[in-house]
Amino acid sequence: MPAIALVALDDWISTARLPEAFAGLGVSVVALCKSGVPLQHSRYLAAAAMSTGDIRSDLERLVEEYDPAALIACDESAVRELNPLVDNSALSLQLRSLLRRSLSDPAGYRVVSSKWATGRLAEQLNIRVPKQSRIIAPDQAMAFAGKVGYPIILKKENTYGGMGCYVCRSDRETLNNYHALLLPPSLRKLRHWPGLLGVIHSFASRRVTGSGEPLIVQRYHEGELAFATATARDGVMLGGFTVVAQRVNPAPNGASTVVSVIDCPELLHATEALIRQTRFSGFIGIDFILDRTDGLPYLLEINPRPTPVCSLGRLLGLDLCNLFAANFVGVTLKPAAVPISAGTIAFFPNEWLRSWRSPYLLDAYLDVPHDDPALLAHIYRALPLGRRIMLAIGLRGTLPPLECEPTQWRPFGIRSCTKTKTLKQ
Repeated sequence: MPAIALVALDDWISTARLPEAFAGLGVSVVALCKSGVPLQHSRYLAAAAMSTGDIRSDLERLVEEYDPAALIACDESAVRELNPLVDNSALSLQLRSLLRRSLSDPAGYRVVSSKWATGRLAEQLNIRVPKQSRIIAPDQAMAFAGKVGYPIILKKENTYGGMGCYVCRSDRETLNNYHALLLPPSLRKLRHWPGLLGVIHSFASRRVTGSGEPLIVQRYHEGELAFATATARDGVMLGGFTVVAQRVNPAPNGASTVVSVIDCPELLHATEALIRQTRFSGFIGIDFILDRTDGLPYLLEINPRPTPVCSLGRLLGLDLCNLFAANFVGVTLKPAAVPISAGTIAFFPNEWLRSWRSPYLLDAYLDVPHDDPALLAHIYRALPLGRRIMLAIGLRGTLPPLECEPTQWRPFGIRSCTKTKTLKQ
C-alpha cells in the first residue's frame, strides 16, 4: 500500500486528526515526529519515526524505510524546516524528488511564508488587502494611523494563530504593542502591566538597535474572520471550501474554535489565483476578514500547511484528503460522503477551553476523536491542570458525555479510559 508521510514537529492536536482523515482511502500514513506529540497516539498511524533533531538525516531515514509517495509538512516548524531543503543538492535524489513534488516551488514559498510579500502579491492580483506599511519605529505606526485612522493592527513576521498580531486603538496602545512584539513570545503579556512598561520599552529598544527587524502595520477592518482551505499540486487548485469563524481564542485574532461553512466564491477565486501564481503544492489555508460595513473580503495571510478544518472536508461535502491522495499518490478517488446536517463545527477541546459553558458544545458538531481512544486520553492528559480538576470533580459545563471518559483521576494525569467504542481493526 502506498504511503503518505506526515512531518510534525510542533505539539498540535489538529495534526493528530489527519491520519483518520486518510483512513479508507487506500494509503497508509507514516510520520516523522517528536516523541510525545499527539500524532504519535493516533490509532490510524501505520508507523512513526522519532525526530532526532537532524532534519536531513531524519528525512533520509524516513524515505529509506517507508518510501512515501507524498509528504505533508503539518505545522509551522515543519514548514520552516522542510521548504528550504527543496532542491538541496546535498540530499539524495529520492528525497529531493519527494520534496519537490510535495511542497511549493521555492520562489513561491518565499512569498506565502511572508505576510508582507503575500500582501504585495495580492495587490498585484487585484485581491483586496488592508492598507499596510512596513515600519521600524513606533512613531511610524502612529503616523500611519494618522492617515488611515484607528484602529490599526501591528504584525510580526513568522508568527501564526494571532500570536504575533496586536490591535491598537490609540497611540498609547500602539507604543506598548510595538515594543511588546519585539519581545520573546513568553514575555509579551507583560504589556498588560503598566508598572513594567518602562522595562519592556528599554529591553525592546535594545533589541531593535541590534536587529532592525521591521514590523507590519495595517488598517484594521472590523468584521468576521473567514478562511479558505484547499489542496493543490504544481499551482493547480484541486479543490477547496470556505468557512467563517464563529468564535476565536483569544479574541479578536486568535485561533478559531468554532467555524461555520459559508458559500463565498470570491475567497476561492482569490485562493486559486494565489496558488497558481506561487505554484503551490500541498494543503493551504488563507485567512480573510469580511469587513463589517460592506461585507467585502480582505486578505490577511497565508498558511502553507494543513489547517484544523482541512481534515474535516469529508463532513462538509468536499474531502480534501481524498483529493490529495488521489492526485499525489494515484489511488482511486472515493465517492463523496454525505455532509453532516449541521454546518457548524466546534473543535475539541479548543472550544471547551475557551468557554466551558459554550452552547456550541451542544448545538454544533463537536469534533471529538471518539474512534481514537488513545488520542482522546492524550488530549485529556494535556489539558491545563485547572480543567483536569474541573472534570475530576464533575464540573463539565455544557460539554456532553464523551464515549471515552477519564477515570481514576490523579492530579497530573489519567490512568485509563473507559466506555470506548468497539473498534474495527
